[in-house]
Amino acid sequence: MGGQHRSTQRHGGKVVDIEEAKLRQRLREIAAEHIRWGRRMAHRLLRREGW
Repeated sequence: MGGQHRSTQRHGGKVVDIEEAKLRQRLREIAAEHIRWGRRMAHRLLRREGW
């Protein structure tokens, strides 16, 4: 098909900064504690916590 090797078409991994990783971890904790909550309630709680 083209003259370009397949390995040149792959995407590199995303580098997640530390604050975003902490936020994602907190979201997972909220989801585990409050299984029935949706994203809006989780968002409200995060805003109250200062995120």
